[in-house]
Amino acid sequence: MRILRSMGGPFLSVALLLSIPSLFHAMTLEEAIDTALKKSPVLAIERERHLDAKEQKRLRRSTAMGRIDLVAGYTKYNLPRTLAPIVPPISPDVTSSEEISSLGVRYDVLLFNGFADLYAVKIAELGEKSAQVQMGLSRAQLIYNVESLFYRIVSFMEQKRFARAYVEALERLMQDVEAGVAAGKRAEVDRLKVAADLEDARYTLRAVDDSIETLKAKLAATIGIERIDGIEAPTGAERRMEAGDAEKSYRLQKERLQLAKSEKGLGQSRARYYPKVALSAYYGDNFGAGERVELWQVGLNLSWPIFDFGERDAHSQKARIARQIARLKLENSRLQLQSDIVDAKRRIDRAEAKLASTRRQVGYLAKVREAERVRYDRGASQIYDLLYAEAKYQKAVSERVEALYDLQMQYAYLDYITAGEQ
Repeated sequence: MRILRSMGGPFLSVALLLSIPSLFHAMTLEEAIDTALKKSPVLAIERERHLDAKEQKRLRRSTAMGRIDLVAGYTKYNLPRTLAPIVPPISPDVTSSEEISSLGVRYDVLLFNGFADLYAVKIAELGEKSAQVQMGLSRAQLIYNVESLFYRIVSFMEQKRFARAYVEALERLMQDVEAGVAAGKRAEVDRLKVAADLEDARYTLRAVDDSIETLKAKLAATIGIERIDGIEAPTGAERRMEAGDAEKSYRLQKERLQLAKSEKGLGQSRARYYPKVALSAYYGDNFGAGERVELWQVGLNLSWPIFDFGERDAHSQKARIARQIARLKLENSRLQLQSDIVDAKRRIDRAEAKLASTRRQVGYLAKVREAERVRYDRGASQIYDLLYAEAKYQKAVSERVEALYDLQMQYAYLDYITAGEQ
């Protein structure tokens, strides 16, 4: 800054002008999407849920392997106790003590529980895949939301440009009419008509500007940043209708995984009819009266429920109902997706037709506007005819812009509903 001050005013002005692009950066659609994928809180939540599902799978697998515990204890008795169980032949010099401590290792594992642990692991694996698919679906939805907001902002920006041009045209017309009124060539009512349309045009310009700022705030929140300074309109060729394979879409993949989980849940409910076999092993030492006695044991336990008043049957029925619900949801999602794809394609067709129609209208109304201007200047028509022609032209231009970006939003919607691992 000292160098800039010493170089004088002109150099300082140039430096400030060069710094303006860095202060007011116009964000492109690609930058908005990239920022959203990196900073969006919604996508960050889905990433954490995917990590949680991975940990759930690891938890199920480790639970099936049992657990090893370090165990220790200290007991004070009112009468001396032997450090180890007395077994024949009984010796008179068995060590006993009123204070006995123990230290050892115990291992407990469920050797067989009707394959319930295996089903639990499978369900956890499917849960991880489901979380991954949900993350892909959320990613596709986030991209669609960003594109939708971005195109709406650009559409309003274009409308703002034409609305400002309309205001400027009316202001120039107002000057001409006021000059004509002062010279006695125009009627006062002409000035009032132009003034009324000018006020309406200025309000429309302000409303469009407010809409842009509101949408920019929504876009900033969507992509995970504080604010957006500017937006750069997309460039390049228009999209074409290219729907992905519906059967590979995230929506159907998610429902298939839910159905697979319900199948495993049914198998898990059947495990209640099998016996359970548990293994418990211990190795350690007992301490007392200055002596140490080594102890170890291994045991197997079996339990087999023979009657539970319908509890197992109720669990099985609930699992069957859950499986049927999952099947129905999958079929409903498939039918709904097919309907959405048909609707999206029809909306694209209508948007393309509207864009072509508005382009032709703009061409026609531009000629009408010029003709009405000539007629008014020659005194062959009234100010109302000129204002009406100008308003019709500006409306057609606005509709053309809306149609152009509405078409891009419809393409984005088709991409979203068919998004998946193709």
